[in-house]
Amino acid sequence: MPHFYAISPRGIRTHLSISWKRVCRGRRVKRPFVARCSRANSSFCLTSHTSKLLVRNVLFVGALLLSLVHAETLERVEDLLKAGETAAARRALAATDYASSDSRARYLAGLLSRDSGEARQHFQVASRDVGSKYADDALLELAESAYGNPMGLYLTARKVYLALIESFPNSPHIPLALYRIGRTYQITAGAAGTQTAQMDSARARYREVIERFPSTPPANVASVALVQIHEQVSDRSALGRDKKLLPRE
Repeated sequence: MPHFYAISPRGIRTHLSISWKRVCRGRRVKRPFVARCSRANSSFCLTSHTSKLLVRNVLFVGALLLSLVHAETLERVEDLLKAGETAAARRALAATDYASSDSRARYLAGLLSRDSGEARQHFQVASRDVGSKYADDALLELAESAYGNPMGLYLTARKVYLALIESFPNSPHIPLALYRIGRTYQITAGAAGTQTAQMDSARARYREVIERFPSTPPANVASVALVQIHEQVSDRSALGRDKKLLPRE
């Protein structure tokens, strides 16, 4: 015999074992009470399959509402951050389960936890979600943190910048990443510029950002750095060639 649920207007649900011919005539149930399914009490009978679909729909709607509330909360956190209201942004984010949430929430958590030292962990989690628009932002934050580290973690920074360029070739952060890579080569070459290979790599990155992304702030500073390299190593011939890449005054 198929199983049914008899649901009254008050929401009382009784699990019945009922025959197809006597669906709405009531029948003794397995538990010690009787429920009737008739027009008189406005009850209606649903098959177990239909009831499962109903439950799934309710759960789906509930999850959708929670998702909308979550997105609205994160939008508010971003607005508070832009307004410089860091404390209020932290309180708003604390109301969400950002520790097990999406990359957007983890990225915002990273921005708000720089002082506590937990930012790196949040940015790492956010950067793994390559389908998110916040993943490249998180990678840039990781790279910039290593680049600006007092210990001079330039090799680590270079690896993260390269990962950003490789994973997100259309990211708006590419010009800055190229320039920073050039800087890491130039810095590690030493003040005297004796490491020719490092200097050549720095030149190549500066030229790339100038050629691919002209009129951008990274291209402007790259042109200045390119001149500094030539003066540093006294390479007049290379300076003459690269002057064609420099912006005209």
